[in-house]
Amino acid sequence: MEESRHQTLRYGNSFALFCKKKFARLLCFSLILMTFLSMPAALANMSVYPMEVTLNSQGAAQVQTLSQSGEAQFIKVSIKRIDRPATQFEKEILIEDAVSHSLIATPDKFALASGSQRIIRLISLQPQEKETAWRVYFEAVGAPEELKDNTGQENKISNQVGINLVWGVLVHIPPKHAVLSLIPLSSGDVKNNGTVRMVIREVALCLQKNSSGSCQWKQEHATVYPDETLRFKAWTPAEINAAQEIRIKYVDQKTRNMNEYVLGK
Repeated sequence: MEESRHQTLRYGNSFALFCKKKFARLLCFSLILMTFLSMPAALANMSVYPMEVTLNSQGAAQVQTLSQSGEAQFIKVSIKRIDRPATQFEKEILIEDAVSHSLIATPDKFALASGSQRIIRLISLQPQEKETAWRVYFEAVGAPEELKDNTGQENKISNQVGINLVWGVLVHIPPKHAVLSLIPLSSGDVKNNGTVRMVIREVALCLQKNSSGSCQWKQEHATVYPDETLRFKAWTPAEINAAQEIRIKYVDQKTRNMNEYVLGK
């Protein structure tokens, strides 16, 4: 046993010296990366589906949680409002107790037995004038005091919380009336004056108005929310200002089809 321990130390020291060598750093990094890649199966104590939802016309949606743990878990749900989504100024604001007039998660705390699943309902009680974005988090936590076993017997709900994945579901709350409206600005940017986000996939600059044959298309993957501005990456502001017409291909959020939108100039 003692000899085995010394051998382990020698091997560990040898490996450390080996990693110090300049030509071996890449190999060491690869070994570390392989170790972390093998960890998700152990850390993924549950799965959540889908990872992005849009509330329906009744202001409701569902998210499913599925246990992947051998023990029962206690799950806490938290909600954050996303301010200025899809911009460099994006930030999340925590909503206390996973309850607000705009978005409610029910239940916001629940036990998830081993191998079981649970449906979480997302409800909006306050109609939105313009589309808003939220993120709902699911996290395994320790059992509350009232559920802990004080008799010393084995607890049915695990109190041990190690390194767990926290799942964040992106939630869209659509407005009461959906209006698409993009306008070009003199700066070369475009502004969303509508009430819904626009998920853009391609942008074309046209030499003539009402003439699709004069348009040149380029890919442009971007999302612009109401009241936000967007600067295209595929075209320069000078090229946009020189164009007679701007056309955009975007994803219709209801049908999931690709539609075309013409910006007025």
